[in-house]
Amino acid sequence: MVSFDEHASEKKSFLISGPADVVAARRFTKTYALALDFSEQQAEQLVLVVAELGSNIYKHAGRGTLTISRLQVEQQVGVCIEARDWGSGIIDQERVFEDGYSTVGTLGDGLGAVNRLVDALEITSDGENGTHIIATKMLWQERSGRERRYECPFDIGAASRAFPGLHVNGDAFVIKHWDGYSLVAVIDGVGHGTYAHKAAISAKAYIETHFRQDIAHLFMGAARACRATRGVVMTLVVLDWSNREIHYAGIGNIETRTCNTSQDKQLSIRRGIVGVKMPVVRVSKESWNEGAIMVLHSDGISSKWQWQQLLIHESATAIAQRILRGHARDNDDATVLVIKDKVSRNRD
Repeated sequence: MVSFDEHASEKKSFLISGPADVVAARRFTKTYALALDFSEQQAEQLVLVVAELGSNIYKHAGRGTLTISRLQVEQQVGVCIEARDWGSGIIDQERVFEDGYSTVGTLGDGLGAVNRLVDALEITSDGENGTHIIATKMLWQERSGRERRYECPFDIGAASRAFPGLHVNGDAFVIKHWDGYSLVAVIDGVGHGTYAHKAAISAKAYIETHFRQDIAHLFMGAARACRATRGVVMTLVVLDWSNREIHYAGIGNIETRTCNTSQDKQLSIRRGIVGVKMPVVRVSKESWNEGAIMVLHSDGISSKWQWQQLLIHESATAIAQRILRGHARDNDDATVLVIKDKVSRNRD
């Protein structure tokens, strides 16, 4: 076993030409990750990443290198795994993230699994320079309650139901809070039923396990996670507590409306499908005014609802349920997510 002091600030490279070399890289990665205070489960996840990237090197290119190194981003520590080979390259770089896709007769779950296990994954590949993959995973540590300046100032609630008569929901939503930020997402799998459900759950799972990433990376990772599905339409919103700002992006027809001082504004989105030729993600920023309210919903909700119909003094969850009951369509899954300012609610 290698101790922390022996390699805490170093990186180690392995020449990969066969299974035995990958085994050595896996052993080192396990020890290295544990020394950096990753949990046993997280260390095993990094070992799986090394195993997948290493086996791809000798199966596809014959030989290459794996480099494991320590990352430091502000107060956060992480591990970077780089795989490089000088083979013929990958023709369709995004299709390789599709579970079940393989060019060498294997199960083809490698890069799709890697994408789900790490925080960020970059790949460059061509016939002249081979393939270069960079995978990073951070050891995220939350501040304790005493160190937090204040609790989340937003009241966030959601309501969702499946297509009437079906047992699975083709919609999904995500609500996550961490140190000074909240992330919400409304996700609508293309179509309805089992296939839409599979797409929505694939995107949701990626967002829930990678929510600290920036919005553009979240879309890219979710698109890769949805490659073997029909794809989804999705809107993500990140709320910055201290700066009172929202950062958001949307692909497809998730409607997003805000009401600031009685002004109804619909946030812009881009047409397309996440997981099927997704367009470039454009992240926008808006100020969050005191007393504002935001509603996001899938196209299973009629867009004809009016702010005047809502009891805006109710909780976010109650408002979402009210919109769902009054405006859900009979021929689709339906989801509503509401964001309110707690300050305005406490004043009533």
